[in-house]
Amino acid sequence: SDYESDRNGAYSYLLGAKVSQAGETLPPDFVARTVPGGQYSMLNAAAGPPAETTVRLWKHVWELETAGHLKRAYKTDFEVHRDNGDVDLFIGLR
Repeated sequence: SDYESDRNGAYSYLLGAKVSQAGETLPPDFVARTVPGGQYSMLNAAAGPPAETTVRLWKHVWELETAGHLKRAYKTDFEVHRDNGDVDLFIGLR
């Protein structure tokens, strides 16, 4: 999130976990964030080594974007890593 410009600029990266309710007491040094609503494109990769799976998904995003098939908003994108090893990547769209 917090993109400076596009995929080549600075951005923020936050590792998080879903909490059960808003306002839940968090440990010190933790922050609460809400993923903004909007239109997202979801890409999915089946179980595999998380580092390889996630990198492969992001490379695919960049290929789609370069080809003009994906119009990114550069506001918020997020990944969901499932217990079974699947990864869902949500890309914010314009």
